[in-house]
Amino acid sequence: MHENIKNITFGIRFVRTFHLPEIAGKITDDVLRSKRSPFKEKFFEYVIRDREGGRILSHSDADGTRLIINKDDIIFSLDTEDFEYDFKEIKNTYLPYIVDHIVLENHLSRIQRLGVIFRHVLESSSFSDSTVKTITENKIDSPNDLMIRFSKKIGTMVGQAVRGQDDYKNAIFTFEYDSKDLFIDVDYQQYFHPIKEEIRDANPYNFLDSAKSYIESQYDWLKQYQPKIKNG
Repeated sequence: MHENIKNITFGIRFVRTFHLPEIAGKITDDVLRSKRSPFKEKFFEYVIRDREGGRILSHSDADGTRLIINKDDIIFSLDTEDFEYDFKEIKNTYLPYIVDHIVLENHLSRIQRLGVIFRHVLESSSFSDSTVKTITENKIDSPNDLMIRFSKKIGTMVGQAVRGQDDYKNAIFTFEYDSKDLFIDVDYQQYFHPIKEEIRDANPYNFLDSAKSYIESQYDWLKQYQPKIKNG
């Protein structure tokens, strides 16, 4: 189902700090103008300042490629047509820049959570019709739209084995049908209790790999919602 992934989002959640909006302009200048930045010219064409001083850098109004810097988060989102290639680009190119030159260089610390969202887009899926029929015992069919969301808490070895460490992972599944396409978001998160003082202690690269492994482990049941291939 990798071919159905159309957007990858990686996020770092910090303990709330107003230092991040204060340096958002400096970070934005480095992203857009520094030679060390992996973001090529015109990668981000628009910059919006939010009400609290944060920045939203976007490629265009029409797509989901953007970098968000606010008092809670740094979030990088990339639209993709080639999942394997773009996943490697995030891990080997974009994430090292974010970790080394945005987080560490600006002394950003106290990480509460890491998260990755994989957005799948399935055309002409039977999910909505079959789901509503099941829920309503065949009283309603062919719904115009539908949204279902559920989450699953996942223990970690550290959280279970180390006294005083209550780390855990969480997976949030969101199914949204808009009368044409089915959007499946798998939001894979890791929470740190106690918080991680430094980003390297949160192991973001290992986490990214574990997120990919997790979604692949769910494809046995998710693939049933792919459109059926018609013979002839």
